[in-house]
Formats: sequence, C-alpha cells, structure tokens
Amino acid sequence: MNFDVNILKSKIGKDVILTFFSQLLILISLFVTNKVLSSQLSIESYGVYSIIKKNSAVISFIMLSGMGIAIPKYLSFYKAKGEENKTKSTLVSAILLILFSTILLGLLFLIFKNELTPIITGTLIDDGLFLSVIFYSFSICVSSFLYSFYRGEGDFFKYNISQMIIQILILIGSFFNFGQVLYVLNIWSIVTLLYCSYLVYDDMVIYFKGFRIKDNIKLIKSSLKELLPFGFTRLIGDFVLFSFYAVPLIITNSRFGISETAFFSTGIMISNMITPFFAFLGMILLPYVSERFALNQHRQIQKSVNILMFVYILLSVFIGFIVYFNVEFFIELFFNKKYLESTGIVKILIWSVLPQAIYLLLRNPLDAVSNFPFNTVNLTISFIVMVILFNYSNSMINISYSFLISNIILSLLSIISWYTFYYKHKNKYPNTIN
Repeated sequence: MNFDVNILKSKIGKDVILTFFSQLLILISLFVTNKVLSSQLSIESYGVYSIIKKNSAVISFIMLSGMGIAIPKYLSFYKAKGEENKTKSTLVSAILLILFSTILLGLLFLIFKNELTPIITGTLIDDGLFLSVIFYSFSICVSSFLYSFYRGEGDFFKYNISQMIIQILILIGSFFNFGQVLYVLNIWSIVTLLYCSYLVYDDMVIYFKGFRIKDNIKLIKSSLKELLPFGFTRLIGDFVLFSFYAVPLIITNSRFGISETAFFSTGIMISNMITPFFAFLGMILLPYVSERFALNQHRQIQKSVNILMFVYILLSVFIGFIVYFNVEFFIELFFNKKYLESTGIVKILIWSVLPQAIYLLLRNPLDAVSNFPFNTVNLTISFIVMVILFNYSNSMINISYSFLISNIILSLLSIISWYTFYYKHKNKYPNTIN
C-alpha cells in the first residue's frame, strides 16, 4: 500500500474513505442515541442500560464463536487464491458453528436464569428484562455475522451501508423507550433482525447459488477443522475483550452502587465514542493484510502498519487533549448536566483512547498473519492485571486509574507481539524489510 495521492484511486483507498465517512455518520448517530437515552432514562435506569449494553456484547460474541474474525480472514485468504468452493465451504462451516454456540448458550441461560439475571441485568428484578437481553444479543450476533461476510468479500459498500441503516433504525427506536430499558432492547432487536433478514435473503441466496452442500462435504469438514481451533481461541479473546468493559461496571455496581456505575460508564462511553475512528481502519486491514499475506507481500504489510501506528498515536493524543481541557462541555453535549459529577473520572479515562487506538490497529493484522492467539493472550494478561488492581482500589478515581493502566499494558503487549512476530520470522519471508 503506497501512501501517495494514487491511493485515493485504489480499492483500499476508496474503502478507507467510504468507511471513514460512514463511521463518522454512525458515530454521530451513536451520540444522538446516547443523548436521548441519558436524558429520558433516570440515572439508575441508565446505569442498568450501561451494564446490559456491555454484557449483551459479551453474549453476542460468544454466540458468534470467534467467526467475526475468522470469516473475513479466511474468506479473503481463499478468495485471493481463487478457491471459490473453499470460501463458500468456509462460510457454511462458520454458520454451523454459530448456530451450535447460540443454541447451546440459549439452553444454559434458560437453565441458570435465576443465577445469571442479577449479573447480566445489574438488577434483581427481571420483568422480562433477562430474555430481552438474550434477544438483543442474538440480533447483534446476526448483524455482526453479516458485517464479517461483507468484509471477507471485500464489499465495503454493503458493509458500511448496512451498518448505517441499522444504526439509524436503532436511533429512531430510541425515541420510543417509554422510560424503560426493556422497550429499548426489544425495539432495537426487532428492527435489527428484520433488516438482517432482508440482507440474508438478498445476499446469501445469491452467494450460494449453484453451491451444493452434499457435493462439498469434505471441504466443509476441512473448514470446520480449520475454523474450530481458530474461532475458539478468538472466542476467548472476544469474551475477555468485552468483559474488559463489562466487568468494571459489574464491580462498580456491586461495590459503589448503580449511580456511581452510571458516572463511571460516562467516562467509558465517551472514550468508546471516539475509538470507532481507530477501529474502522482495522476492519479494512484484516482482509487486506490476509490477502497480502497469502501473496507473500510482507513489505507492504509492515510499511502500512508502521505509518498507521505513527498517525494513530498523534491523532489519539490530540483528541485526548481536546476532551481533557473541555471535559464539562463534552459531558453536557453527550449526556446532560446531571452527569457532571463524573468529570474527574472522564479526565482519567479519556487517556485510555491512546492505548486502545494502538490495540485496535494491531489486533487485526495480528489475527491475519498468525494462527497463534496473540490478542487473546494479551487481553487475558491485561484483564487479570485490571481485576487485581480493582481489588486494591477503594474509590472510583482509583478504579479509573486501574482501568487506564490495564489498557496501557494491553497496548504495550500488542506492540511487542506484532514486532516480535515479524522480526523473528523475517528470514522466512523473501519480501520482508531488512
């Protein structure tokens, strides 16, 4: 990938531009959605919503079984090699694994409903909220599967358009919350699944046209053997990643109460509103790096990552300073005045944008070039450190610093993993930078 004016005319250049502007619109939609909910829900209800939002992400990625990473990696890899039947067999195998995980998880939730309700919803009162969380998690799983499919196919137009439409539907649904989290989740789930059903009919049927499963049983079995270990290790990573944000809310809720949890969530939410700017390019990098890796074009991979690393660091530091010195303005903009008590927390957590940006940049190339679960190992180590630090934190400020430190450790481990992997193996690659 050459970083000159010609990149704007290349496919990856067009994909980057399209994804940037679409993610910008999605980000604005998220801002408005959050503003609506934080204004119309009570602080306690918003705290419950924050816990459920994070836990739903964890549940959805368990349902997805790591296929959110595996699908774009292997589809783009085999597509670059011209193995059409292998790409379709891979997708069939991924669907089977997702269905198995979803059914198994659903049964476990039904069996242990009473034990899991206070953990997942943050409240002892159910009133249908638990089932709504599962329903919402499934809708996230289905939409994430489709996003991964579009990434693997290199169809970033549909990838971005589908995300924007779903987010707009969610924004519209947010106005019909009636002051209750239950209504929010159910409306979001219904509109998401209805639109995803249309996409499945419109794209999946065409994609599999002429492909006969019974004639490709061996390829499907081979794909299952390939996807299962890769997906399992990434599933653990996904679980830890989203627990990275869900567990702090669960801990703060149990130790400091739902109101303090809402204030802590404010800091996390503001940083999470910024990080999609850094995550979007990683979505493109995974299939891009996977294709280049299949073609042994390692020089382009290294050069791209090095330049992007420099840009990410500068941009995240710049954004951090802007928010830090205007923190009250941003709290009132994204939330309202009743959340100004979280100012001290936000000033600490905003600096987590820098380590998160580095992690978000490197996680996709790492998964593209190696079957070893670097990200899972790094996330697990950082998560363990965070939990240990939380145990010794006796205030919300200390909790915030602990969260920041664990993110810094995650970014450092990601940097070490990336450069260690490439420079350790550079002699194996004929096209690697010396």
